[in-house]
Amino acid sequence: MPGDAGELDAGICIQRLRQHFTKIELTLLVGICGAMSRNGDNEPIYLGDVIVGTEVWRYLHNARGSRLHNGGVDLDLRNYSAGDSCQRVKQLGKVLQTAQFRQQTIHCSFGLLKNLQKGQKGAKFKYPGCEMDKLFRADYVHQHRSSPRSCKCDCQHGSSCDEAKRTPCDRLGCIYDKIERVRAATEQPPKPNIHVGTMASADIVMRASPEFVTQLKDRNVLGIDMEGGGVYRATDCIVIKGVVDYADTHKNKIFADYAAASAASVALAFLMKLYPGNKIRQPQKQPSSIIIMSEMNITEAIEL
Repeated sequence: MPGDAGELDAGICIQRLRQHFTKIELTLLVGICGAMSRNGDNEPIYLGDVIVGTEVWRYLHNARGSRLHNGGVDLDLRNYSAGDSCQRVKQLGKVLQTAQFRQQTIHCSFGLLKNLQKGQKGAKFKYPGCEMDKLFRADYVHQHRSSPRSCKCDCQHGSSCDEAKRTPCDRLGCIYDKIERVRAATEQPPKPNIHVGTMASADIVMRASPEFVTQLKDRNVLGIDMEGGGVYRATDCIVIKGVVDYADTHKNKIFADYAAASAASVALAFLMKLYPGNKIRQPQKQPSSIIIMSEMNITEAIEL
């Protein structure tokens, strides 16, 4: 997607696309996101899984923030509901939630993902390994702990300095007995699972506190991104994003390429299931279009 990350650039981009493609039927926003550690059915969400957002909650819309002494921000949320989806998006969301369609899409997308991983160019899209999927306890903050400290890291109030945010856990010295969950090892790379629910969106990088995570879970939020709100406001949209982190302070990009590839594979599998028989490559006399917007600087229009 051209421009910077965020709702504004994403909204402007889709508005310009709509000027050139006047019969858009549906927009898919494909990329990466942060996620909750479990879905509404208490099933685990792992790094590399794919969140399908059929509703988008712009949680900072009309919110008021106050700066805390530790450098954090206390948010007074005032927008308590997700945006209303169009009937078509609601119907597609219900279809995706059926066990049969979901499992067929997972199976199809895994085949597409394996094809994407072939060859030298596909090496970067391979699964990083179960041992790299670490979920820290919600109250364990990614920060410097050496004493004395000359930075803004504050163990008592849970704040992190900019340098700490840029430093990986292994170099920062995050204690691994504070890990809540490590994905169990498997003989073969696991299939990315698909979770359907609400995507929260705002123009900030989310490093959620335990209290804020509770509010997200109460609204069936599964993923958090920075573009969905802008596209969702401008057009009928389904957000399809691979999970790159757990929306906490322990962020890294180890799963970024794999998560992006997983999301792209699910998006294509979704279209192949909706339009079987390769109809996505057979334009009609009066075609409509599906716009696929990607954070990997690829924008594709598929005539239907």
